[in-house]
Amino acid sequence: MIPVTVGRQSNPRTFSLQVDSGSSDLWVAASSCSTSACRSAGTSSLYNPSAARANDTGAWFEIDYLQGHVEGPVYWDRVVVGGYAIEYQALGEWFVTWSVEGADEM
Repeated sequence: MIPVTVGRQSNPRTFSLQVDSGSSDLWVAASSCSTSACRSAGTSSLYNPSAARANDTGAWFEIDYLQGHVEGPVYWDRVVVGGYAIEYQALGEWFVTWSVEGADEM
């Protein structure tokens, strides 16, 4: 887990994210997420694109994993990782999810 700051200068938020350097996708749990995992994280751990003044791209992302699925809208926002800032990084606002029960039995 590394600290990743997301948002414009007026309201940046720092999240502890697991960064997969082999993936082109960046997504964060959203304040609009209503799953038990999101509720247990607390609102301070969730991304709010409206408060961040992020730009909605109009696109939608969906990613299937071996044990789960995430999806949501894609935004342009400022992202800082390791001191390097990306002014218009595409990132997914994750708020829909499901996990596969008994995936190891397949």
